[in-house]
Amino acid sequence: MDRNAPRNLGFGRELWVVWCPVGLAVGIGIYFSVLDEPPLWLGPAVMIGALACWLASHRWRNDQRRLATTILAIALTVGTGFTAAQFRTAGLSSPVLSGRIGPATTTGHVERVEIFPNGLRLRLSGVRISGLGPHKTPAAVTVRLRGEQPAVEAGNWVQLRAVVSPPSPPVAPGSFDFQRKAYFNGIGGIGFGIGKLSILSASQGTAFEELKYLFARFRTGLTKRIVEAVPGPVGGVAAALMTGERGAVPESALKAMRDSGLAHLLAISGLHIGLVAGLLFAGLRAALALAPPMALRHPIKKMGGRNRHPRCLRICHRRRRNGADATGIFNDWIGAVGGDA
Repeated sequence: MDRNAPRNLGFGRELWVVWCPVGLAVGIGIYFSVLDEPPLWLGPAVMIGALACWLASHRWRNDQRRLATTILAIALTVGTGFTAAQFRTAGLSSPVLSGRIGPATTTGHVERVEIFPNGLRLRLSGVRISGLGPHKTPAAVTVRLRGEQPAVEAGNWVQLRAVVSPPSPPVAPGSFDFQRKAYFNGIGGIGFGIGKLSILSASQGTAFEELKYLFARFRTGLTKRIVEAVPGPVGGVAAALMTGERGAVPESALKAMRDSGLAHLLAISGLHIGLVAGLLFAGLRAALALAPPMALRHPIKKMGGRNRHPRCLRICHRRRRNGADATGIFNDWIGAVGGDA
């Protein structure tokens, strides 16, 4: 071993903080790669042991202390990530269905309404399932509804006949783990409704909950208006870009976007498209304001807001008449927004 190795470890200490996220990620990765759930004391024990050793290292020689500080800093950050994953998992612990139940009368509080081409999907909290004890009832479930249904909104208390099952495991080793996603989303069961649901009461909750439901209703209403105004795959893609609700996008369009490498744009839509539109609006308005004759005689605010929308709509309409698929229309729409088309 190089004698100067302990001394060289002291260089670049100002960059150590940049490596902290790496250590945290390694600790989180170690936790999720363990096959069996580790004891809850393991992560904190590593952290406390690293701190204790670091305090004891102050009595060592400089070279030994430098080497020990580096090793213990790595152990501390990795242990912190491991502990954070442990406590996050333990904090979300809630009952998960062990088998299929139903058809059974299910009552719950609507937290979210998602629009699909052939129906709705509700996320219900405060769930009560007939024939199932409270200690075995999940905190939240999702239920798919088909056919004509009452106008349900976020915040409503509803009742329906449903078949509910535990979240499905991965279809193959290493594939997408829906069970894990459902667990960290607080969902302990998924199912489908039979017949029409009944709305028991309107929204009732605290001021914060009412504000949350207000935004959820606005988002759902905007998605409905987009899908109704622009039917077909184009409307689903437009709704996904503007509100982030991807349920209205047909599976054929999703497959085409996955095959073309564009699916990530739907995942990051909403906010990012809004930022692009906002930057274009602010930039164009600022540019028009630099010309006093234009700024004094014309409504530059309206001109900045309307600049892109007619162009986008004309391109999408032309492509749709020519029989283009959703992926082609999506590409042209992005190009028009970004100014490349």
